[in-house]
Amino acid sequence: MKEKRIRKLAVEELEVERINVVGKDDKVQLVISNLERLLDPVIAGKVLSKRKGIPAAGLIFYNDEGDECGGLVSGRGSRAAAAGLLFDQYKQDQIVGLTYSKSNGERQYGLKVWDRPDTPLPEVWESMRSQDANPFGALRIFIGRTSDGEALIRISDCQGKERLRIVVDEVPRLEFLDENGRVMYRLPPSDDTESGRCVSD
Repeated sequence: MKEKRIRKLAVEELEVERINVVGKDDKVQLVISNLERLLDPVIAGKVLSKRKGIPAAGLIFYNDEGDECGGLVSGRGSRAAAAGLLFDQYKQDQIVGLTYSKSNGERQYGLKVWDRPDTPLPEVWESMRSQDANPFGALRIFIGRTSDGEALIRISDCQGKERLRIVVDEVPRLEFLDENGRVMYRLPPSDDTESGRCVSD
């Protein structure tokens, strides 16, 4: 028997470990939770794995099928910290995110854009032994600050290999890289380049 709900409740302060926001069909649409009670990721009705990384408190969104579809999380470990506002592809992992991470005194933060396969994430998990080099997709774009203190725009190919780099530190530079990560063309030219093009070994 369905419990009768209080239609409206006004309080000055509410102390809870987790809040589940549900629709009229009782499906969870939003969860606000401390780090101990944050739910594990669910896609296509399946709990894929335990949440990885730094334990975090957060706010997780769910679509009308009950799948996790994004969230806002923040956490800290003994020597590391991380936070992110992430948006997920339908039945897949995150595709756009604003992220921050700190580990061993080094910080990185910025905008990230990923490519994800059309295959639903549960099927990808089940076929992890395939020959696909990037079964989960690849990070394609990063715009932000690196752990070295550089302001950086990094654009990668569909395999996740960095191919274009725009860096601003003491001397701003533009670099084009081959599939092996070797700088093929650079502006302004460095000492080992001619008109910006790298000299062959």
